[in-house]
Amino acid sequence: MKTHIIITGGSGFLGKEICRQASRLNTQVVSLSRSGKPRQIKNVDFATVTWVKGDVFDHAVWDEYLPDCRGIIHCIGILHEQPEKGITYKREIFETAQVIGLIAKTNGINDLVYVSAGAAAPGTPDGYMKNKLEAENFLQSLNLHLTILKPGMLYGPDLPETLIENDQVQKLLLDPKIRPHLYPHRPLPVSSVAQVALEAVLNTEINGKLSVDDIERLAANG
Repeated sequence: MKTHIIITGGSGFLGKEICRQASRLNTQVVSLSRSGKPRQIKNVDFATVTWVKGDVFDHAVWDEYLPDCRGIIHCIGILHEQPEKGITYKREIFETAQVIGLIAKTNGINDLVYVSAGAAAPGTPDGYMKNKLEAENFLQSLNLHLTILKPGMLYGPDLPETLIENDQVQKLLLDPKIRPHLYPHRPLPVSSVAQVALEAVLNTEINGKLSVDDIERLAANG
């Protein structure tokens, strides 16, 4: 019997919230990230999480967790490149998704959730969205039970600055000229996106591309 799910990028803003909600459901989780277990967390909130420190490109670090894996939620991504350190959109967005998709396919892990992006904020480099879309297309070619989440900005108390940014966006949404363009990509609580990501990997009835509207609706009905 498959015993756990794997979350890549589980120590990040969204990944950590997925881990927290999985623990509330008593769902066993393996979190894989370069930083491993986040600092200053309450273990009681993450009781079912195994924190693994490693790189998705280093298969030896997490091979042992694949045979009993029931599904993967892929949360790895970057907003800013650091080419001098080898941190590029292609590497951190497209190639990580490529590795995860192929590992899922090779190991018979059929359920995969990919956290993509619905729209980039003004000023976001073209390479960010380009690699997100290329990752989506590659994963779709593998014929897995795939769910692609396409939220805009996420906000939540773990990153107080996102609460301020959301307040600013909500004020912009009051402008009737701006609202039609901004509302389809409005910010979502990180808790809602985490909830839907978790439901998608555990519920075979959820699949395909999920927009902001879809995520909000599923979170409200969950």
